[in-house]
Amino acid sequence: MMLNSLLCGIILLFGSSTAFLQCNSSLPHAYGFSQGSYERVGAVTNGHTTIFFGSQLLVDILDWSTNTWSTHYLSMAREGIVAVAVGNLILFTGGRLSSGSVNIVDIYNVVDKSWGISQMSASRYLHTATSRGQIALIAGGIGNNAYTTIDIFDATSRTWTADLLSAPRSDLSSTTVGNLAIFAGGATNQELSNVVDIYNYETKQKSVAYLSQRRESISATSVGNYALFAGGSVSKNPNGDSSDVVDIFNFATFEWTNSSRLSSGRQRFAATSVGNYAIFAGGYPINGDRCTNVVDIFNSLNGQWTTSVLSQPRDSLGATTYGNLALFSGGRSNDEYSKVLDIFDFGNNYCVTLNTTQSTSQSATTEVSNKSTSEVSSMTQKSQIQDQQLKQVFPLLLLSSLIT
Repeated sequence: MMLNSLLCGIILLFGSSTAFLQCNSSLPHAYGFSQGSYERVGAVTNGHTTIFFGSQLLVDILDWSTNTWSTHYLSMAREGIVAVAVGNLILFTGGRLSSGSVNIVDIYNVVDKSWGISQMSASRYLHTATSRGQIALIAGGIGNNAYTTIDIFDATSRTWTADLLSAPRSDLSSTTVGNLAIFAGGATNQELSNVVDIYNYETKQKSVAYLSQRRESISATSVGNYALFAGGSVSKNPNGDSSDVVDIFNFATFEWTNSSRLSSGRQRFAATSVGNYAIFAGGYPINGDRCTNVVDIFNSLNGQWTTSVLSQPRDSLGATTYGNLALFSGGRSNDEYSKVLDIFDFGNNYCVTLNTTQSTSQSATTEVSNKSTSEVSSMTQKSQIQDQQLKQVFPLLLLSSLIT
């Protein structure tokens, strides 16, 4: 991994057998979203490629093997994209325009660096996605109403099939543990849900369980034999109370527990896992307080929790993992859009610093990715005509201080 090893804002933390380095870097761009929106920005990793995205056309692509950045323009700017890695592909699914949700899927091949476009069976927004091996499942969400549909994508054959959740809902969460995909919580058209749908990738059989508390906007991740469903909103009011409950499913015993708690209740926070640790960062706390910098860390070996902090309080941030690194990107810091990249390093004895001095154009094989500057500008204007709300998106903030 060709990375600059200069030390950068290092914090060495020890506690309950948890030791890691924390540092922060910067993204090439800040990712905003429409005023009045509660959309998260995103980050997704497959192989040596991590992609950071928001509601704009532009995405930033980091190649860890060469420590270089490039950019690409998606087929359509939209809010609420959900990304998932499957096989050697990354899917950017669904989202919404002011006219409604869309079924568009932008597809990136991390091997040949090509882009393509596909479509789901339903237009989706406030949906969720998870994957195992060559299979990705995109479930729930809302169009005119909440959906029961699960779109199943096979990365080997590039084909779609479909299945159903036991109940329609949007703003649900998902993760994969063992050979199970688990879809939890969310909201129907009338109320919050505690329903959990469990899908077996191998047998394609399904079963149903229940969370200990009805809630939406849960953050989910898996570590070891555990699937964790943390926090979320206990009110359909976007500024309503947040939960500190963590429901944990043990794949080894098929049992659920709900005795764990976050250090503070919150929603719109990010979750990812590294090694033996599940990490929950940032978010929007209880009773409409301003965003937080709190990080809760679960050790799957001993079941203990520790805490840390982000370098900047923010909600609606992205999260992903590369090797021993947990990355928390962008988000909203008290109504300002952030390009901070917090890096929690659980494996090295130095703090990696990303080289952002150069950002090159992504060469790809699709019509979208080979446009000239003027054509890209025209595409952006067309997208803004499609969605007048996107005119309110904050402009991209280019780096003024380059990391060397």
